[in-house]
Amino acid sequence: MTTVAQRKATSAHRTRAKSKGLVRIEVQAARTDGALIRAVADTLRGDGVQAQSLRITLEQALSKPNKSILEVIGMDYDISDEVADVVFNHDRSETWRDIEL
Repeated sequence: MTTVAQRKATSAHRTRAKSKGLVRIEVQAARTDGALIRAVADTLRGDGVQAQSLRITLEQALSKPNKSILEVIGMDYDISDEVADVVFNHDRSETWRDIEL
């Protein structure tokens, strides 16, 4: 159980952090990654060159390009004829279903 003084101190600490633009995040990770995650968080709290470099690196490492097939087809890729034949020229006579409309 916390005392009134402890609750006030925690509240004041969180208010000061919020006024600095910080957010409180809880993360569950493997024990072996604890020190690394703390170091990353400590670096990202700063505004220096190292923090910006880490942000860029993390964003690039974690971003996943979501491209539609139309975007891929429209790009200037040198696709060989053999690959194009396999991808685009399927014999669909066995895959069509007979349906009544």
